[in-house]
Amino acid sequence: YEITIVTGVQTCALPIFLCIIIGGFLDKVIFYKFNHNFKVEIRYLKYAIGTTYVFLLISGMYQIKDLLLPFIGQGILISAKFIVENNNNIKNEQCDLYETRKKQLDILKNIIKEEEYENYAIGINGKWGSGKSVLISSLINDCSKNNTYYIYIQPMISDTRQSLIKKFQDGVAKLMRNHGIYSGRNSSLNKYFKEILQLVYFNNKVTLADFIDITSDDSYYKDLKKELQEDISLLLDKGSKKLLVIIDDFDRVDEDKQREILWFIKEVIDFKGCVTIIALDYENLRDNKVVTPIYLEKFIATQIPLVDVEFNEIIEFHAKHILNKELYENEFAKKILLEISNNINNYHNNIIKRINNYYEKEKSQIYKHNDSVNKKMSDLDELINFANKRESCIDNSRRVVHFLKEIKNTIILIDKLYKNRLDGEGLLKSINVSEIIYFFNYIKVFYNDIYQSIIKAKGINEYLSKFNHENTELEKRYFRIILGDIIPDRDRKSVV
Repeated sequence: YEITIVTGVQTCALPIFLCIIIGGFLDKVIFYKFNHNFKVEIRYLKYAIGTTYVFLLISGMYQIKDLLLPFIGQGILISAKFIVENNNNIKNEQCDLYETRKKQLDILKNIIKEEEYENYAIGINGKWGSGKSVLISSLINDCSKNNTYYIYIQPMISDTRQSLIKKFQDGVAKLMRNHGIYSGRNSSLNKYFKEILQLVYFNNKVTLADFIDITSDDSYYKDLKKELQEDISLLLDKGSKKLLVIIDDFDRVDEDKQREILWFIKEVIDFKGCVTIIALDYENLRDNKVVTPIYLEKFIATQIPLVDVEFNEIIEFHAKHILNKELYENEFAKKILLEISNNINNYHNNIIKRINNYYEKEKSQIYKHNDSVNKKMSDLDELINFANKRESCIDNSRRVVHFLKEIKNTIILIDKLYKNRLDGEGLLKSINVSEIIYFFNYIKVFYNDIYQSIIKAKGINEYLSKFNHENTELEKRYFRIILGDIIPDRDRKSVV
């Protein structure tokens, strides 16, 4: 009896072991290759069911009754992992928004719900680094909770009319397949876009606008579009859901492609329940001859300008993720990091205070002596305007992140240099190391021209004292003001 049990275990061991190995492989392949953040459970089920039949066949051939158990357990783990990972993705993306941006995301979601914006576009207008892509990512991750589907299109310079149409067709086809709506050969989707693509392939000189003129009286085309509308309405549960078509980086392609995209939005994807969102920077369209901000009004129903987020809000938000004390071994480096983290806003406020204090002091002196008041006040105002212009360029998310990473890299360098040294604490007491690190990385990232001039001059004193046509006296006066007394005069020669 004991021999029979041992033999049975040995007979089942290899297939069960292989089953676990294959299940683990499917875990990785399915999860990392096919996770697209929507309807992943259905996609998983296709593979799980198919593989189950294979193992069922094997178990029948070899009469191994328990062979399916490890596979089913592995399948449950994969499905659970999908659900957990998707929830984590949504949660993490939402945490990546500043409080100011969260309010604008709520405004955008309310606009999407309104029917008057269907068949027209909603513009998200913001300069480089203002957070358009992050806002869109948060909107995408919010779609699954708000009965909304999306198709994300990022036009490329190499894109053609055919590829633009194909991207939308493939996106709708994927959504339909995942919801049990036929989208293959002879489907309404296939016939509609086949009609459009045939003309485009036939004559590349025909624009989408020309195509609309040609087909405006074509009853066959209208019937195809009506048939596809029925399937899209079925997908969207007859109006209870929305389909977002998100076009990112619109202003980064050439003007001809911009025109194609606009006609594509206006006519080709003119379906009830579809809302198009275009992310762009209106400033980049000012040199356009046709697709100007005024021209866009024909296609964009409303515009959401991304309001500026204050520097203090941006830096506080990112500092807690980037400035991590776990990276450092030396206590000296950890103290520097802690001091910078605790004063991340104070150090910047000190720069602003030095500018304001200088202005008030100089203004008081000018009126006190009552000598050439107009001329001196004009010079002082010029300096303050220069300072304000400089400061207005710092509220850029990407540059702030770059700034914090430069601070981190500087502290890592200090951590390595002082690894086996005991004089770090003495240095920390003799000069304000933390504020110096903050200040010079601030100059390096936000005022790189001044920073490069200091490096070229081989020191602060040399930069401030030497005559150089490349560096105006206005720039040097500004640097003196914001530097203040961070570095004592006796130490400036050693700082490069």
